[in-house]
Amino acid sequence: MTVNPPTKEEIDALFKQLKAKNSENRICFDCGSKNPTWSSVTYGVYLCMDCSAVHRGMGVHISFVRSTVLDSWSWDQLRTMKVGGNANAAAFWRQNGAGQMLSGGSAGDAKSKYTKRAAQQYKPHLAELAEQDLLKSSDKRVHVGVVEPATSAPSDDFFEREELAHSPSTQSLEAKSTSGFAPPSLITEPS
Repeated sequence: MTVNPPTKEEIDALFKQLKAKNSENRICFDCGSKNPTWSSVTYGVYLCMDCSAVHRGMGVHISFVRSTVLDSWSWDQLRTMKVGGNANAAAFWRQNGAGQMLSGGSAGDAKSKYTKRAAQQYKPHLAELAEQDLLKSSDKRVHVGVVEPATSAPSDDFFEREELAHSPSTQSLEAKSTSGFAPPSLITEPS
């Protein structure tokens, strides 16, 4: 099943939900500035513009940075932000003995923070969480704070729609819903 990339409206709505869901996502993970508009996709954390510049300077092999407002995103990147977030990253750093690295600091401190063992362990941990979330998704999109629909959106595939429309279970439902009259698909002409 091919899924269209997220639209600008879907991206904006998702980040609004993620920031509303967790207040720690409304501050920069590195320095604590309010209302970050950037993020490190690599670590699933939110960053202010100044700290995003530091991350860009470290290189994409350490931290891949995107604007939460200006850039386009893939569903996989958005999923990483959903399962990550500042609170999850901070908890992981603390559990792995790197809690002292969480307080704000200089650019050199940031590079040290993201090249330490805890950061390197967090990347595969985050990837595993994203994979688990993907397996729960019925349509490969990212859903936050809502129960995913039991059925997927109507298909753009003509043959899938026709097969569904003419399946026995659908026809029996149609028959029950027409007040005792047989649906047109069941009426046959006399021979």
